Amino acid sequence: MKKILLLTLSVLFLASSLWAAFDRLPPSLTDNPVLSSRADAIFYNPALLVRGSGMSSSIAYLMPYAESELVFVSGAFSYPLGRWGTVALGLTNFSTSSLSNEFRASFGHSLFLEKKVTYEIAGGYSLNIYNLSFGKSITGVSCGSASAVDLSLGLYGSVNPNISFGFFGDNLLAANFSGEQTTTLERRLIFGASYAPYEELTGFVSVEKPEGRDTRFCLGVRFLPVDWARVYSSVKSSPEVFSLGLEFGKGSFWFGYAVSTHPRLPVSHTVGISYEG
Repeated sequence: MKKILLLTLSVLFLASSLWAAFDRLPPSLTDNPVLSSRADAIFYNPALLVRGSGMSSSIAYLMPYAESELVFVSGAFSYPLGRWGTVALGLTNFSTSSLSNEFRASFGHSLFLEKKVTYEIAGGYSLNIYNLSFGKSITGVSCGSASAVDLSLGLYGSVNPNISFGFFGDNLLAANFSGEQTTTLERRLIFGASYAPYEELTGFVSVEKPEGRDTRFCLGVRFLPVDWARVYSSVKSSPEVFSLGLEFGKGSFWFGYAVSTHPRLPVSHTVGISYEG
């Protein structure tokens, strides 16, 4: 009974923000509009894709609130096209046992708008295709599915090697899922900035404004104690979430693990692996 109650509370909390996988769950360890330079940037700010030096890929598995019946998987791949920028493909899938299944496929493109010795500016976009499957009824009859298409835009800039900023507008078209009840995808605006006083240490902050909900603030730090390890830590508001992530790598391959707390639900666990060419 306790397990069923926990699963119900988890699903209700995720559903309260519209569609869980579409706007709440982090597809990788670095859910920030400024930091990432690999393929998973397509989920947070596609403008960052062009910062990568080569081909990149990543895959992550998230168990929300330590509940094995809630599974979120994401994957991304990016490829540089020289002066034409960088293209990427991202996929996410969130399943809640037999209750529902949420799938998203994103195509992204990024390129430098201006690149000088002292500063650089990049822009990017992602075209997102969403599909929501409502599962089956207690009699085994399919409840159907609904799809929607939306657009996200991103901007990235740095004024010197130490200071960077990013802007991400997610689901700008506020597309609708049409069915027995029409529901609109949540539009979000996110601004982030980072400062690296040393090469090994970067502090970052972001402000997120989901349409119709409270503004969310994030404050965090990335620390590189040695060349084969990365440490990420952040605190977010609305709700209050503390996250700690570790990545270990050799050459182009990196493995990561992260844990996130929640004020009312158990901790969430994320594992991921990435290739950075």
